[in-house]
Parts: sequence; structure tokens; C-alpha cells
Amino acid sequence: MADYVMREMFDMNNTGESILYPQIDRFRMLSEDEFIDKMAMEGSGLSKGQVESMLSALKLRLSEMLGLGYTVKVKGIGTFSASLGIKDGKEPETTDEDETKRNAQSIEVRNVRFKADKNLIETTNQHCNLKRKGVKRLRNVESTEQERLAMAHKYLDEHPFMRIIDYMNLTGLSRTKSTLELQKFRKDATSGISTTGRGCHKMYVKAQAEE
Repeated sequence: MADYVMREMFDMNNTGESILYPQIDRFRMLSEDEFIDKMAMEGSGLSKGQVESMLSALKLRLSEMLGLGYTVKVKGIGTFSASLGIKDGKEPETTDEDETKRNAQSIEVRNVRFKADKNLIETTNQHCNLKRKGVKRLRNVESTEQERLAMAHKYLDEHPFMRIIDYMNLTGLSRTKSTLELQKFRKDATSGISTTGRGCHKMYVKAQAEE
């Protein structure tokens, strides 16, 4: 049985009213070895070695096909596709620059996107027996701007990038306030915060130290 909580949503429209939405209270991360054991459990007809070989081949061929520019659809599971971004330390290209300025050496695969197959969602729902655990309220923001900057740096010490939603969850600020504060950090050369990507793909990263 899986627990779920009703999580308070940020007031995006400044109406003064909060909305609660359901969220699974995740138990823990299942390791690859544990997942392999589950797949090779008695009655599956698969040995642990067979499952390991199958997953190894899947990872190898999937990365190979994605790297060649294919979108890969696995029936009953979902669709995988690679997305590109600018390498850390490289400035985003603007439309008024020479089109030949940006070369392939400054671009890399930054993420592999996954869209679940409808059948996987329906099957997961059939296995999901939920029990309500409680309500998670938004925290009152009592931290200072400098304390939140330190939070951002600590987060980026442990993660390659930070999205606005990550900063919202980290600090308890609204999306608008999170966006404005991150933009302020980005413009301040002493903050140590920079960006990569653009538009909806913009992410915040640690600024590269000048040599």
C-alpha cells in the first residue's frame, strides 16, 4: 500500500486561497540490484543473470540510438528522446551573432526525456492501493536572501543544475519570487550563480570561476 499526502499548492494567482493536490509520499529509492531481484523472482522464468544482461543491453542500445538522433518508443513503457544544451561555462548564443560562432564542441546532451506510455500509467494505477497520510503545508519563509543563496549553492554542490521548481521547494518562495530572486543572483557577478539554456529550458548552475 502506498501513502499519499495532500500538498498545498503555491498561490500562483495571488488569490489568497491555497489548493491541495495529491502527491505520493515516496518510500525510498529502489536500487538496481533490488529491481533485478524483483524481476527474477520465483515464477518469472528469468534468472538474475538474464535480467542483468537484458538491462545492460537495453541501456547500451538505448543510449546508442538516442545519441544518433532517434526517438525510441518501447511499447507498453514509453518514449525516450535526448535533449541538448550548452556546456557549462559556455555563453548562450543570441540571434544577432554570426551563425558559425557556435560549434558542436560547445553543445552536449543534457537530458534524456521520457514520456510514459498510457498502458504503463493504467497498469501502475491498477497496482496502486492508496492510503491518505496527511497534509503538507507551505513553509513560512523566514530565511534571508543570503541564507537562500547559500541553500542554492549547497543544492548545486549535489546536483548539476537547479530549476525554478527546485528553488521553490528549497526555499518555500512562490514561483514569481523564486524567479525574480534567481534572476537577481544571475545578474550579480559575486553571487556565483549562472544559467544554461534559454526560455523554458533555462536552468541555474554554478558560475565558472574566472582563471
